[in-house]
Order: sequence, then structure tokens, then C-alpha cells
Amino acid sequence: IEGGVRVHAFLRAPRRLAPRPLRYDALFSVVDWLPTVLAALRLPDPRLDPRDPLDGTDHWPALVADAKPPRRDLLLNVDALDDLADDLLQLALLPDDAQRAAALDALL
Repeated sequence: IEGGVRVHAFLRAPRRLAPRPLRYDALFSVVDWLPTVLAALRLPDPRLDPRDPLDGTDHWPALVADAKPPRRDLLLNVDALDDLADDLLQLALLPDDAQRAAALDALL
């Protein structure tokens, strides 16, 4: 398992999916579950403002009708703030002010 990429998932919808084994090798993000399940249940979009798009992508047509998978790229958690938080924690753990000041200068 690669940090959330290429993990197994099971979907059981006997009234919506044909009873056949299905292997879906397309890119599918955790944010894709909401729009996909909404489409499967034929439920309306729950957004308060329809101009604000959902983060995910609906995969239901690809799952039931062998349509082309909608997702072509996948964002892996790229967040510079995580690295900054780790650096600041390390600074806080240094034993004296002089070492913290020197480490902070090197960081900035």
C-alpha cells in the first residue's frame, strides 16, 4: 500500500450494479466517493451554492457502463505547511535560545 494509493475498496450495490466481479484500475481519490455515491443513489447535489463545485469526480458511469474513467490525475498530499510545522517543532525542542536563533536563521 502506497500511502492511500492503490488500496483495495469494495462496493456492493446489488440493485445498481450487475452481479459480476469488477476490477476498476482507474485513479480514484477519497474525494471521489461522495459524487460517485450521490450519482449511484440518484440523489441531488448537497452543496448550498451550486457554483461551488465538489472536490471529487463522479465515477459512476465508468463503473456501470464501462465508460472512460473521468480522472486523469491525482493530487498526492503536497503541503509545505507540514514541513514547516515539523521544522518549528524541532526548533522548539532545541535546548537553548542561541541554538534556536541559529536554527531559525538557517530555516529562513
